[in-house]
Amino acid sequence: MYFFDPYADEDKYSQLFIELSGQGKSVAYSPLYLLRRHILILSGRIFNYKDVNPTIHHTPYFSAILISNIMITGLAELMGYDRDYAGFYLKYLGKNQIQLIGLRVLRNSLEHNNFMLFSRLKKDARDRNIRHFFDTLSNYFLNGGQLSAEQLNLIKHFKVAFNLSEEESREIVSNPRIRIDLENEYALIKFTIRPFKFLQKLEQAVHNIKKEILQDEKLMKKFDTAITVDNWMHVL
Repeated sequence: MYFFDPYADEDKYSQLFIELSGQGKSVAYSPLYLLRRHILILSGRIFNYKDVNPTIHHTPYFSAILISNIMITGLAELMGYDRDYAGFYLKYLGKNQIQLIGLRVLRNSLEHNNFMLFSRLKKDARDRNIRHFFDTLSNYFLNGGQLSAEQLNLIKHFKVAFNLSEEESREIVSNPRIRIDLENEYALIKFTIRPFKFLQKLEQAVHNIKKEILQDEKLMKKFDTAITVDNWMHVL
């Protein structure tokens, strides 16, 4: 039930849950099932949002991206990566540290910056994650010769912007580009990200994780202790 098919509607889920649990009409919905299903709905995979009247002009994947990060948090903890997101992204999404930063900063921009495709990473930020993102990007551009140590000393923050593309045939995150503005003491960093390809890769990761759990006795025992009925959402 935890990995229930998200394309199956909630009535089918609840009917099977009642049948298997014997709890009468009480239903506990798997959070993973609901998150996967809502991602499909919000990204237009269950119904075609382009056919809605009046017309929706903006592709509705913004909320799906936010929900996907909630899903990743739970899956990473379940698979032992709760303190190692870089390891989780590398194994299950095939993303390196720079691509991970692009995806995480996009998530932060949507959640904390009014759904804008823009964020700012300050060199002296109090938040250690922001400082880590700044330092990692700095080293990336220094090592690539796109930024000098002298320029970095004069820069106080990075402006990070995103171009979201619906092309599904290319990579999820393209290597970032940088444009330096020393007069205003910042550098503009731009990522191109393909949200639908990211969401597809995440769904593939769910299937891979399910296989791993079913084939590993230790993971099965961990699953049985980590995923209890108390972790599910009860609906009468």
